[in-house]
Amino acid sequence: MEDLDQRINCSICLSNFRKPKIIDCHHTYCETCLDDYIDKFAVDDKFDCALCRRTITVPPNGAKDFPVNFYVEDQETANNKEEFCVHHGNEILNGYCSDCQLVVCRQCKQTEHQTHEFQSLQDIRQPFVLELQTLKQELADNISQCKSHYDAFNAKIYQKKISTEQLCAEVDLQVDKICKTTHTQGEEIKYILKKTLAEELMNLDATLVKAKRNLFSIKSLYTMSSQMLREASAVEIINSIDLIRQEKEEVCPRYVKAPEVPNIPVPEFHPGDISTEHISRLIGVLKSTCKDNDECSSGSEAPTRCSPPQGAQSGQGPKSSKTINQWSSKYGQSSKRYSRSNYTIHPRRDPTLIWPDDVYSVPLPAQKIRHVVHTYPKYPFQ
Repeated sequence: MEDLDQRINCSICLSNFRKPKIIDCHHTYCETCLDDYIDKFAVDDKFDCALCRRTITVPPNGAKDFPVNFYVEDQETANNKEEFCVHHGNEILNGYCSDCQLVVCRQCKQTEHQTHEFQSLQDIRQPFVLELQTLKQELADNISQCKSHYDAFNAKIYQKKISTEQLCAEVDLQVDKICKTTHTQGEEIKYILKKTLAEELMNLDATLVKAKRNLFSIKSLYTMSSQMLREASAVEIINSIDLIRQEKEEVCPRYVKAPEVPNIPVPEFHPGDISTEHISRLIGVLKSTCKDNDECSSGSEAPTRCSPPQGAQSGQGPKSSKTINQWSSKYGQSSKRYSRSNYTIHPRRDPTLIWPDDVYSVPLPAQKIRHVVHTYPKYPFQ
C-alpha cells in the first residue's frame, strides 16, 4: 500500500502528481513542490532529497530542468481518463454499484440501481489495483515453477543425448580394436542405444511440449496483467479483473502441479578384453538401469537359467565350428545364428535365456527388441 502511494502521490504535498519531475536519485515530485523545496532548503545550488537524503545538484533553471517522469504522467492520464456509459450515451461513468459490482453513471444510479449502495471510482479503484497486483505476483510465482519444471525436462533430455553419444563413441573405440567379423555386432549395439534413445525421447517430448505450453499460458496472463497496470483505466481494470481471476484459477492449479520429472535410465557400456579365444567379450555389455516401465534401479536383471529347446540336452551345443551346421539342422536354427560372438536378444522384461552349460540364441522381430545382453559359449570355437 505504501509503495503504491509513493508511485501515484507526491511525497511533499501528499496529493496526486502535477507535472511529475524525476531527480537524480530516481524519486519523483511535483514541479511546483520541488521548486518550493529547493527555495527553502537548497544551499550552494544543492539540496538533499526529501526521501533518501541524497545530495542533488540544482539545474540552471531550477525544478523545470529536471526530466519529466513519463511513467507517472501516463499513469495519471490513464487514471483520469473519462469513459462513457453504454446505456446512457454521453453520461460519464463515475460510480461503482457494490450490489451489482458494476461501474455505473449518474442516470444508472437514478434508474436501475436506485436503491443500491454506491462508491466513487476513486475510492474503489485501489482495492482492485491491489488485487490485480496480487494476481500478477501469483502468476509470476507460477511462471517460475513451470519454468523450473520445463528446464528439468530439458536437462534430462540433454543428459540422455550426451550419455548416448559417449556410449556410441566407446562402442566405436572397442569395435575398431576387433576384427572385421565382429563389426556388425558392434553396429547392433549402437542401433539398440539409438533406438532406446528415440523411444524415450518420443515419450518425453510430449510432456516437454505440454510444459512449454503451460508456461506460455501463464506468461500470457502475466503480460496482460502488467500491461493493464501500466495502461488500463479503472473501468478497464474493474471490467477485466473477473476474467483474469477466473483464467488464473483455471490455468495455474492445473499447470503448476505438474508430474515429477521421471528418472531416465542411463545404460552403461562395459568394454571387454581382446581375446582370440573369446571374441564375443570384445564389444562388451549394455546395462540398462530400468527393470520395467514403473521401477528403475541400477544394473540390469540377472540372467535366468531355463530349459533348452525341446530335444536338446543340458550341456549340448556347438563346441566347434565343425558342429555348428549339425547343431543348427537338429534344432531348427540357421548356421548364421552362430558365430564367434553370440547375443541373446529378448523382449523387455523377459530374462536372458541361458542353458546350464551353453547359450542358445533366439532371434526376434526388430519391433520387439528392447535390450541386448552379451553372452558367449562355454566352449570356444576351434
